[in-house]
Amino acid sequence: MKHLFLFFYFIVFQLFSQGIRFESGTFADALVKAKNEGKLVFVDAYTTWCGPCKWLAREVFPDSELGKFYNENFVSIQIDMEKGEGIDFARKYNVQAYPTLLYFDAEGNEIHRLLGAREASRLLQETKELMNEDNRFSTIKKLVESSEQVDKNVLRKYLVLLNEQGESDETRLKQYMDLMTPEDWKDVEFLSVLLDYSGRTEDCSDSYTKGILDNYNTVVTALAMYPVYQRSLKEFFYVKLAKSFARKIDDKKYDNSVAEKFLKANENVFARDRVMLMAQRYAEKNKNKHKKLLEIDNVLYEKYIENADQLNNAAWEIYENPDASKKELKYALSWARKSVQIREAYHNTDTLAHLLYRLGNMQEARLWAERSIALGRETGEDVTLTEILLSKIQNARN
Repeated sequence: MKHLFLFFYFIVFQLFSQGIRFESGTFADALVKAKNEGKLVFVDAYTTWCGPCKWLAREVFPDSELGKFYNENFVSIQIDMEKGEGIDFARKYNVQAYPTLLYFDAEGNEIHRLLGAREASRLLQETKELMNEDNRFSTIKKLVESSEQVDKNVLRKYLVLLNEQGESDETRLKQYMDLMTPEDWKDVEFLSVLLDYSGRTEDCSDSYTKGILDNYNTVVTALAMYPVYQRSLKEFFYVKLAKSFARKIDDKKYDNSVAEKFLKANENVFARDRVMLMAQRYAEKNKNKHKKLLEIDNVLYEKYIENADQLNNAAWEIYENPDASKKELKYALSWARKSVQIREAYHNTDTLAHLLYRLGNMQEARLWAERSIALGRETGEDVTLTEILLSKIQNARN
C-alpha cells in the first residue's frame, strides 16, 4: 500500500511540476478543446532559428508555478511560423517578430499578445492580469475605438500595450499628450513609449517631440536610473534633432553631406554625433530659428555616456577634423576629460594632450603628454606620436 501511495504521489508530482503542457494538435483542435473545457488558448509562435524562442522553451515554459497556472486556464500549443499551418497563421495574425505569445478566446478571437522572451515570474504576472477582461488589449482597443474622447488612463494603457506590440497610433498619442500634466512627464514607462514613437517619425516638429524638448529637465531626472532609456533619449537628440535641423539649413552642399553621413550612422553611432556638431555650426547662422538646438550641448555626453573608449574615439575624431571650430574642440575636450576621469589610459590621455595643444593650453598639454608617455611605456604602447607632440609643445613654449 505504501508503494502504491508513493507511486501515486510521484505521478501527481510529475503532473504539476512539468511546466506548460503543449498539445500536439492544430490551432483548430486547441479551440475545440478550449471550448469544451471552458479555457482560453495560448499560442507560442516560434521559429527554429530564434534564440529567445529556444530560451523560453528551455528555461521558462518548464517552470512548475507557471505550468500549473497555464494548465488550469489555457489550452496551449506551439506553432512553427515557417512550417505547416504556421505559415498561414503568421500571415493571418500578422506575426512578424519572434517569439510572439498570442492569447485567444475559445471562438478564435485574439484577446492579447506579448512580444519577446521574459522570465517565468514576469510572464506569470502578465498572464494573471489577462484573466481580468479589462486588462486585455482587445477590450482596451474597443474602448478607444468606440469614442473620440477616451479616459486618460485607458488611453495611456492602450498606447503602452500597443507599443509593446511594436505598433503605434500617432493620433491617439497626440490626444494623450494634450492631457498630460507635469507629473506625467515623470512616468518612466510612458517616457519609454514616447522615445520609441520619436524613433518612428521623420518630423521633429511633432507634438511629442516638442513635449520632450519642453520638459527636458523633468525627463532627464525621471530616466536617471534607467540606462536603456537614457540611450534612447541620446539617440533621439543626436539622430532626430540633427536630421530635422539639417533639413532646414539652406546650404545645399551641407544637406548632401548630412545625407551621406546618415547612411553611415547605423554603423557608427558617433557618425551621428559628428552630424550633430555640423548641425550646430550651421545652425548658428540663424540663432533664433535654431535656438532649441543650440541649447543642446555636451551635457548630454556627461549624462548619457559612461564609456571611456567611446568618449575618447569621439573626441579624437573631432581633433582630426582640420575644420573643427574652437567650440567643437571644446566639446571634444570635455569628452576627453570625461574619458580620463572614467579610466585613465595611454590613448585618452594622449587625446587630451593633443586637444589642449590645439586649443593653446600649452602648460596643461605638456603635463598630460608626459603622463600619457609614462602610461604608454608602462603598457608597451608605441608612444612616438605623443613624444612628437611633446616636442611641439616645448618648442611652442620657447
